[in-house]
Amino acid sequence: MSVYAIHKLLWLSEEDPEFRARLQSDPDEAMKEFPLTAEEVQALKNGDIHALHHWGVSNFLMRVMPMHGLFGMTNETYRERIGKEAPRLQV
Repeated sequence: MSVYAIHKLLWLSEEDPEFRARLQSDPDEAMKEFPLTAEEVQALKNGDIHALHHWGVSNFLMRVMPMHGLFGMTNETYRERIGKEAPRLQV
């Protein structure tokens, strides 16, 4: 697992509009710039919040995906998927 590489990819997609455009238009090619495993690439492409969360990927950085429509992620799908991972507070 290379959580750092996933973090860097997500951070760069927020900070660098040119990289973000490449990631949106050709994610496979853009992700080749990072030392990601095939499993990590697939999880990102599928918007697999469960896998990313359990690998320790930052929820804050994952939020970049729906903000920019990366990997087909929308605010609605992100909320649905992250809601299954977030611990519930007991009052």
